[in-house]
Amino acid sequence: STYKILKEKISNSDIDEKKYLYIVRDFYAKTDSQLSVFSDDKVELINDANLNWWFVKEIESGKEGYIPS
Repeated sequence: STYKILKEKISNSDIDEKKYLYIVRDFYAKTDSQLSVFSDDKVELINDANLNWWFVKEIESGKEGYIPS
């Protein structure tokens, strides 16, 4: 698989629960809307509504973009 999915609560409310992914395989962006991510990067999953692409935020850099789901 491409990602290891983690769920980390940041408060006592399920509403505030954020989903994080650890990247297992490198992905190189091909467009401005995509985000290059590399093995062991930690990203926050912001939107997974699209079956093929997830919108994420890279934790260390704060950059956002789409990665393949």
